[in-house]
Amino acid sequence: MNAIIYIRVSTTEQAEFGYSLKTQEETCLEYARRNKYDVLRVFIEKGESAKTTNRTELNNLLDYVKENKNKIDFLIIHKIDRLSRDVYDTLSLKIYLNKLGVELKSVSELLDNSPIGKFTTNLFSSLAQLDNDIRAERTIMGMKQAVKEGRWVWQPPYGYKLEKINGKSYLVINDKQADIVREIFYLFDLGCRGQELIDKIRQKGLNLIKQTLSKILKNVAYKGMIKVENWFGKEEIKGLHEPIIDEDLFNRVQFKLGVYKNFQKPKTILHKDFPLRGLLYCNICSNKLTGAFSTGRNKKYPYYRCSTKNCTYRSKDKYEVEDCFKNYLKELTPKKDILDDFIYSMKTVWNEKSEIRNYYFKKNTVINK
Repeated sequence: MNAIIYIRVSTTEQAEFGYSLKTQEETCLEYARRNKYDVLRVFIEKGESAKTTNRTELNNLLDYVKENKNKIDFLIIHKIDRLSRDVYDTLSLKIYLNKLGVELKSVSELLDNSPIGKFTTNLFSSLAQLDNDIRAERTIMGMKQAVKEGRWVWQPPYGYKLEKINGKSYLVINDKQADIVREIFYLFDLGCRGQELIDKIRQKGLNLIKQTLSKILKNVAYKGMIKVENWFGKEEIKGLHEPIIDEDLFNRVQFKLGVYKNFQKPKTILHKDFPLRGLLYCNICSNKLTGAFSTGRNKKYPYYRCSTKNCTYRSKDKYEVEDCFKNYLKELTPKKDILDDFIYSMKTVWNEKSEIRNYYFKKNTVINK
């Protein structure tokens, strides 16, 4: 009878619980010797979690079993949770192995194809998943509590680094990166946008793309806050870390990005025959006017009318209303001399801001050199 062995330990288990690959291997080999199984191969999984079946050595094992169909009788494991911590994954793997003629054997648990064996497989698999779910829940609870205390619990954003103080990790400013973050905010606030901003920051040594730039500009961590919508909704929590950007500058940038605007586009759908439908209001009841055709003897006549029942508003001819609206727009159209003055003023302001940006950029380049 031929067997293969699968042993696994995750980085966390090895560090926190001292699980040993060597101990697992020795007990599995001893189990094979006792039962007179010839061990063809030992698959050793180092540092990978059993939360998913997408593991290097497990995939190699499944490929090996498929290539050697009907040549392998047993897969020996130390415990069911070494194979998986998910009930569905465990049962799926067991069914797949059985189809290839491989029976699952556990050194410390009864896992055969008898009714009791099937029950214990399900039971131990459920216990493994329960243990994993409890640990995951405790981890999330711990992370939430840390965030409430103002601590950052993920990879540090650009501009910061993580330092351990009394066994806990805290965000600390990375001076060189923080200078680039400040420059991104300052230049954006001065009106530098898009590719122009990206090119200037690339000269400082940070290879940005538009998506990364947007994430940096919207990250509340830079003003000293923490925000996790999945846990706390829109609430921002005061962080223990030092801000890189002052709140006024950060807020100005958010307004310019449109993040702080509560703006919704109107959902008006234009009608090809009555383009002003829903845009005009009745001067009697203040409800919106709608458009409709009145049928005569030989043709249809288009009208704008009030949609309120029993309103005394008299329907108006479509062409008369639209001509009136066009004349109104003409009255609102600025005269040429006013437009020329506006364009001149805009160009003047743009040129002044460009000079300020270029001066600021050149000055900082010289200082950094």
